[in-house]
Amino acid sequence: MFSYGSGSAASMYSIRICDDTSSDSRLRRLVRSLAHIEGCLAARRKVAPADFAAALKLREETHHLAPYLPQGSVDDLFPGTWFLTAVDEMHRRKYERKPPGNDAGKYGNKLPDVGRCPPHCKGDDQSIGKQ
Repeated sequence: MFSYGSGSAASMYSIRICDDTSSDSRLRRLVRSLAHIEGCLAARRKVAPADFAAALKLREETHHLAPYLPQGSVDDLFPGTWFLTAVDEMHRRKYERKPPGNDAGKYGNKLPDVGRCPPHCKGDDQSIGKQ
């Protein structure tokens, strides 16, 4: 299967059809791992087009700027989100993470910590597989 991107990107996917309809099938696990998406989308902050354009303009003006200290609030970021805090004169980037919190009511009961890997990931994160 070929998926055309937005002018500069495209992807190739392999699709395998199977008749496994059990509750632990790969398809059902995939659907469960995406259950939080609707809550994430509903929780996005709406801004006026002029504010969005201003944010894009700031991003354009500061792209590849070094040294640079980002401006703006991180209050609207989802719990567990990593964000840029500084770029030094050698273009090294520094990040901080918004603490994971129990904001499920704010974002809908389906929203997990966005820093959490889905159960099928492998890695060192202590929260892997705990959903």
